[in-house]
Amino acid sequence: MDILGKAVNRPIYKILGGTKDKVLAYASSQHLANVEDFAASALKAKAAGFKAYKIHPGGGQRRTGAPIPAYLGHIEEIKEVRKAMGDDFTLLFDPVQRYNYFEALKVGRVLDECGYVSFEDPIPTTEIEGLIELRRNLDVPIEVGEFILDIYQYGEYIRRGAMDVGRLIVDNLCGITGSFRVGQLIETFGMPCTPTTGAPRLTSRRRSRSSWRCPTVSGSRCPGRWNTSTGRTSGTRSGSMRTAMFRRPQIRAWDTRSTVTQWTSCLSGSIVEPNARSR
Repeated sequence: MDILGKAVNRPIYKILGGTKDKVLAYASSQHLANVEDFAASALKAKAAGFKAYKIHPGGGQRRTGAPIPAYLGHIEEIKEVRKAMGDDFTLLFDPVQRYNYFEALKVGRVLDECGYVSFEDPIPTTEIEGLIELRRNLDVPIEVGEFILDIYQYGEYIRRGAMDVGRLIVDNLCGITGSFRVGQLIETFGMPCTPTTGAPRLTSRRRSRSSWRCPTVSGSRCPGRWNTSTGRTSGTRSGSMRTAMFRRPQIRAWDTRSTVTQWTSCLSGSIVEPNARSR
C-alpha cells in the first residue's frame, strides 16, 4: 500500500477513501497507582479541552488504609471519575486483560451504572467463552481485538458474538492492507472498528514528563504493562488516533501537523482544536 501511494503520489489515507485532515481526540490515563489519582488526571484532561477520558486502572489502592483487591479499588475509581466529570462526559475503561470473569462482571456492572461507553479487553482475549458471557450480561460495549495477532482469528470472535467493538493493532496484522481487510470484515457485521498503532513519544517544548502521548494516524493504545510488585508501568507504548465512533458528545481534535504530548483517538462529534498543544 505504501508503494502504491508513492507511485501515484497520494497519501495512503486518501487511497483508502479518507477525507479529513483532523481527527477527534480523547485523553487516556497511565496505570496510576492510587484510586485518588484518577479524578485529578481526568479533570486535568477536561481543563485541556478534552470531552472524553479513558481509564487504564493501576494498583487500585487508597493512599492510606489496608490493602484491598485491585478490582474493588478500580470500582471506586470508576465512580469517582464519573462524579468528578459529570454525567455528560464520555468515559472509557481499559484494564488490559487484567480480570477474571467474575471480577470483570462486577466491574462491568458498575460501568453500566455509571454510563461508560467502552469496556476494553476486560479479560484475556483467549477466554472467548467469558467474553461471550460478558456481552450477554452487560450493557457497556465490550471492545476486543488488540491482542488478536492473526487476521483470520477475527471471524471466530465475530461469529460467536464475543465483541461489540472490534479493535486491531496495525503492526500485528501485516500493516495497512491486513488491517483494512479486518476493518471491512468488522464493518460488514455492523460493528465499530478501532484500529490502533504505536508512535514515537514526543515531549513538549518545556520537556516536561507528561502522562500524555503524541498523535499518529490510527488508534489509542495502552501505556505499557502494570507491574504489581513495583506499582509502576513498564514497557511503555505510544498513543495514537482511532477511527471507530461511539454515540457521545463532541470531542476536541488535534491538528495532525502539530506536535503534542497527548494520547489521541477518535470519537463522534464536532472538530475543535484544543487549547493545550506544543507549538
